[in-house]
Amino acid sequence: MPSPDKQLYEFAIFLRDAGSRILLKAGTPVRLTPRALKTLLVLVRNGVQVDKKDQFLKEVWSNSFVQEGRLSRSVHTSIYEIYIMITR
Repeated sequence: MPSPDKQLYEFAIFLRDAGSRILLKAGTPVRLTPRALKTLLVLVRNGVQVDKKDQFLKEVWSNSFVQEGRLSRSVHTSIYEIYIMITR
């Protein structure tokens, strides 16, 4: 079984290598913040469904403390950034 860092995720016209910070849209690199890339990877790995907030926090904010009030804002910002990237 390949290690998670060697996995490629393909969705629509996008390709995301779990081991790199690169997202390709129809073969062209797309610029996203590291947080948005982590958020996208978690959503793609889990079929766009995250069951547990704690697991999501662990994967996206691994070594960071995030206050509850800022968490919602940060997640919305990452999702918005991903949405803008997809619709361009």
